[in-house]
Amino acid sequence: PMSAIMDAIFIGEVEERVQQICNVVGRWCETSKGRGRLVEMMGAVGGVLTPALTCVDVQKQCVERQYVSELRAHPAFSSVVTPNSHYRNMFLIEVGRGCARGCSFCAASQIYKPVRQLGSDDVVSIAKNHYKMTKRIGLIGAALSDYKNLGGVCEKLVADGCRLGLSSLRLDKVTCDLLKILQRGGVRTVSVAPEAGSERLRKLINKKISDNTIAKALQTISDSKIEFLRLYFMIGIPTETEEDLAAIVELVSTASGYFLGGDKKRKIRVSVNSLIPKPWTVFQYIRMNTQGELKRKRAWLNKKLLKIPGVEVAPKSARNEIVQGLFSLGGEEVGKMLVLLENEELTIRQALEKSGLDWKNIVYREKSPDEHLPWHIIAH
Repeated sequence: PMSAIMDAIFIGEVEERVQQICNVVGRWCETSKGRGRLVEMMGAVGGVLTPALTCVDVQKQCVERQYVSELRAHPAFSSVVTPNSHYRNMFLIEVGRGCARGCSFCAASQIYKPVRQLGSDDVVSIAKNHYKMTKRIGLIGAALSDYKNLGGVCEKLVADGCRLGLSSLRLDKVTCDLLKILQRGGVRTVSVAPEAGSERLRKLINKKISDNTIAKALQTISDSKIEFLRLYFMIGIPTETEEDLAAIVELVSTASGYFLGGDKKRKIRVSVNSLIPKPWTVFQYIRMNTQGELKRKRAWLNKKLLKIPGVEVAPKSARNEIVQGLFSLGGEEVGKMLVLLENEELTIRQALEKSGLDWKNIVYREKSPDEHLPWHIIAH
C-alpha cells in the first residue's frame, strides 16, 4: 500500500544499512541536485524499493529483504522509559527474532527468518546497564518460550530485584519452576494461545499442541499463585465447523475448572480474534470470513463463554478486523484510498466508497497460487 505514497521504502531490518543510508543522503546534500537524484541514489542501496521513480514499474521491481545476521551487534531495547506508554515504566529488551515453529497463520515466523537469539549474558548486561531508568524489565520475542535460557535469565533479573513482564508463553513450555521464578518477579498474569479449541484445527494451522498438553499446562498454571490467565483464540480458520467453535467453549470451561478452584480473585480473560491472511504465510491465498460471519460466530461464542464462572471476553470489532485484512492484502490502490481519506478528512467507509476501491475482491476472494500478489515485489 505504501508504494503509492513513498519515495523510497526500506524492506526488512534496517540496522546494518542505517549508516549507508546516512552516507547516501550526505553525498546527495553535497551535489545540490533535486529530489529525483536522491531517490536514484537511494535505489542503489540494498533493500530499498523506489516506487517514486516514474520510469520504473513497481510491479516489476524485486527487492531483497534485509536482515541482521547477529543480534549482539545491534541489540534492540528501550531508549525511552515513561509512565505515559502501554508498558508503563518498563524497560523492554528484544531477546530474539523469528520463530522456528511455522504456524500457518503467523507472519512473524516468515518475515523474521532466520531465527536469532541474543545471548543470555547480553540480555542481563543490557538490563543492568539501564537499572537507573527502571527495574521493571520486559522480555520481548516472537517465540519467547523457545529462548534457550529463559528461566536462567529471569532468575538473574529477579535476584537483582527486577519485576518482570513477558509476552505469551507456549503451553508446552509452561513449567512449575518457570512459574515460581515469574511469581517472584511480580508476574500476576500468564498469557497462552491455544488458537483453536479442537486438536484437529490446531494440527491444520501447525500449532502442534495436544489436548493432553493443554490440560497439563492449565493444571500447572492453576497450581501456581498466578492470579490472571489470558487465553487467545482465532475464528475464521479454513474448514472451521460449529463443533470447532464449541470446542473453544469446552476448553475455556476446562480452564475455568482448573484455574478458579474456588478462588474468586482469579479471572480468565478470553480474546477471540479473526484469522487475517498475511503475506508470505500458508494462508496468504485464502479468503477472509465476512464481517457478518465473524459477528455471528463471535456473538454465539460470547453468549456461551460469559456463562462460564470467572470468564470475561475482550471486546472486538469485526469491522476493524476487515480493515486490517484490507491493509494486509491490498496493494497500491489501498494506499491511494488512504491519501483520499487523509486529504479530505473522510472516514474509512467514505474513502472506500469515494475511491471506488473493490475491497471485497481483495479481502473476501480466494487467490490462486499462480496469481501475482502485491508483495511479490519483495524477494523474501
